[in-house]
Amino acid sequence: MASWTSGQWARGVALIAMGLSLGSAVHVQRLALSDAPTEVIAAGRALAADAARGASVMSRKGHIGFYSGLPVVEFPRVEDLAALGSFARGNGADYLYFSWYETQLRPEFAYLLDTTSRVPGLRAIHVSPTKPAVLYRIEPGFGRAPAWWNDEFERSVHAARAMVWVSGDRAATAHHVVMGVDALRRGAWSEALHHAGLVTQREPRDTVAWVVAGEAARGLGRALEARAAYDRALALDSSETIALMGLGRLEAQALRGDRARALWQRAAAGTDDPAMREEIRHLLANAVP
Repeated sequence: MASWTSGQWARGVALIAMGLSLGSAVHVQRLALSDAPTEVIAAGRALAADAARGASVMSRKGHIGFYSGLPVVEFPRVEDLAALGSFARGNGADYLYFSWYETQLRPEFAYLLDTTSRVPGLRAIHVSPTKPAVLYRIEPGFGRAPAWWNDEFERSVHAARAMVWVSGDRAATAHHVVMGVDALRRGAWSEALHHAGLVTQREPRDTVAWVVAGEAARGLGRALEARAAYDRALALDSSETIALMGLGRLEAQALRGDRARALWQRAAAGTDDPAMREEIRHLLANAVP
């Protein structure tokens, strides 16, 4: 399998920016109109149980304060995490509440809905089992950038996880592409194939999604399905390097060494990525006769 930590895919999907229009508007409207705010009620109870006397919670709206009995510090309109941390300290906020609705009105902080983002100075004390929402306790260090902050792809992964939690299969296809690539990097082939399939159904000309589908199917040992996905990717972009490499691997597995080498040589001619060229060199050096 290819090395999914190399950053090759990160460049391939770098179009996913933090400023991307987030989520499915129709789905978000349905969330807003459905039933009582059960996620806020549960978070309010958890907050009341955890908070010391005199504590306060940062929130865009005051309902968490109503259900917890705590005063609310406004969630400001600021540009980055450092400014948010500074505002929280300056206004004595001890907790932070972030829900699905904030992903629409504070999209620059969508990653806060993903608890795997591990933002310094935030400890999750309640995660909603219904509508997406997280209640954090603010601890020292809040406002420092997480370790992944300067990695554009990792930033996209955390935003995508949040938006897929909010909108599920109806999330923007760009988020599903990111989730698919991330699943490949973790060797979660079925998960990657699921995300790729959602994209190719809605955007059949999305080359990256077809490549993800091919790699995932190959990981699952489904050679015919993988070959069909690679062929679709190459029909859209005849120089798609990872698709050529994947097809070459399929040929090598079938002991068709000449075909495998020809595909890998095409792949090498079409990329200037040093890591990818080194991977192709290794494949050629170890190719079957």
